[in-house]
Amino acid sequence: AGATPSTKVKEYWDNGSMPWMSSGEVHMEHVTETESKITESGYQQTSTKMVPVHSVVIALAGQGKTRGKVAITEIPLCTNQSLCAIVPSKDIHYEYLYHNLKGRYLELRGMAGDVNGRGGLNLKIVQSIQVIVPPIDEQMKFVAIAQQADKSKFSGLKSQFIEMFGDSPTKELRDVCIQSGEYGSNTPADTYDGNTRYVRITDINDYGKLNKELVSPRVIEEKYLLTKNDLLFARTGNTVGKTYLHEHGRMIYAGYLIRYRLNKEIMLPKFAFAFTHTSIYYDWVERTKKVGAQPNISAAQYDKMPIPVPSMGQQRAFVTVAEQADKSKFELKKSIEAIDKVIKSLINNI
Repeated sequence: AGATPSTKVKEYWDNGSMPWMSSGEVHMEHVTETESKITESGYQQTSTKMVPVHSVVIALAGQGKTRGKVAITEIPLCTNQSLCAIVPSKDIHYEYLYHNLKGRYLELRGMAGDVNGRGGLNLKIVQSIQVIVPPIDEQMKFVAIAQQADKSKFSGLKSQFIEMFGDSPTKELRDVCIQSGEYGSNTPADTYDGNTRYVRITDINDYGKLNKELVSPRVIEEKYLLTKNDLLFARTGNTVGKTYLHEHGRMIYAGYLIRYRLNKEIMLPKFAFAFTHTSIYYDWVERTKKVGAQPNISAAQYDKMPIPVPSMGQQRAFVTVAEQADKSKFELKKSIEAIDKVIKSLINNI
C-alpha cells in the first residue's frame, strides 16, 4: 500500500517529478500519467513505494464507484494509502490478473462487508483473494479477447479526452447551460398518459445507458419531462456522480436526479456527457461528495463543477470519436460473450 506526503509541506510537492497516483485515478484503468507528482524529499518521508510498470492496482477504500476498482500501471509510480499495488509473478500475466479482478468488482466490494456500505478492503483481504491460474498460453487466449473488448469501450475515451483537452479553458457547468440544477420529482401527478416513462437512478448503468429499453411506466408531470440532450446527474447514494444523456422518448426523471440543459452554442451535449466518463470528472466527484450515511452532491455543487470548453470544432471531432465507440457496442457484446466462454472453459479444466 502507499502513503501521502503531508500537503502542508511544500517541499514534498512543489516541482515534484515522481508520479503519485490518487485513488480516483484508478478509473483510468490504464494509468499513463498522474495528476500529482511528489519530490524525492516527499517520497523519502513516507512509506509509499515505487510501483513497477504493469503492476495491478486495486482501490481499497471509497464509497461511490471507487472501492474494488482495478487499474494497470503503464509507468513507474507511487500511490496513496487507499491503493494497493500487486506485482504479478512470472506465473501470471498482468493483464490476465487485471481482467480477472476487474470482472469480480462486486465480489471484491463484498469482501469488505456491505457491497454498498462504507467498509474498506485491506492488505490482508487482498492477499486472501483466490485467483484461478491456468497455463500462460490459456491466460493469453483470455487476454486477447479481453483486449478486443477493451478497444470497444466508451470508457476508453478517458485518456484521449485528457490528451486533447487537458489544457483547455474551463467554465462552471452552470455557465454552459440554459437551465441548470433542476431536481426531479418523487411525487407523480394524478394522471397518466400511457406513453411516458420514468427514469430512476437505478435504471442508469456505469456507461450512462439505461439498463433496459423501457423503464418503469409512471404518470406524467410536464415540468419534469425530459427533452432531447438533457443531461442528468445522480445526486445521492452509491450511484452519486453517475450521468445519463437523454436522446429520445417521452420520459420524466426521479428526484434523486438533477437535470442540466446545455447551451449548444457553447457546448455540445455529447461532449459534456463524454467529459463525465473521464478521470478528471471522477476525481472531482471523489473530492466533492459529502460522505455520510448517504454520500451526496447537491445541485449547487454541480453548478460549480469546472468543465473544459474547447472550440466547437474540437468538440465535434471528439463527439465523432465517441459516436464511433458507441457503434462498437455490438462487437463488445460479442467479445464479452466470448470471454464468458473462455472463463467457463478454464474453470471446467482446473
